[in-house]
Amino acid sequence: MKRVDNSIMVIRKENLLFKVVKLFWIFLIGSFIGYIIETIVGVVQNGHLVSRQGLLFGPFIQVYGIGLVTYYLVISKIKARNYIKIFLISMLLGGIVEYLFSYFQEKLFGTISWDYSALLFNINGRTSLLHCIYWGTRRSFVY
Repeated sequence: MKRVDNSIMVIRKENLLFKVVKLFWIFLIGSFIGYIIETIVGVVQNGHLVSRQGLLFGPFIQVYGIGLVTYYLVISKIKARNYIKIFLISMLLGGIVEYLFSYFQEKLFGTISWDYSALLFNINGRTSLLHCIYWGTRRSFVY
């Protein structure tokens, strides 16, 4: 009987480790994709290469990684393929992640990576309706 309990415990630990590793890779992939997106946006807006690197060393923008992990954890629980629902939830999640990330980055590191104060419908310059729509649109294409 004791042997069965130990094997179940080992399986649960391996399962947890697998989930953590999977979330780590989702974070890295999302952060790298974010770097590519921001590089393209920077070239289009400025006509030349602009560094929009985040707090991490290397080609990573961590708010995209955290956003993708959040999407994975929440959106993967939705069974129905209702694209409007996915879009609205993604919009809300993206806005919340962006706002919280901006807030904690400023409080913990004293840095500000973006300021949307000049845009209409912004929330303390940390996120805006326009960027929430971008988050929803990006996730809707992936879903």
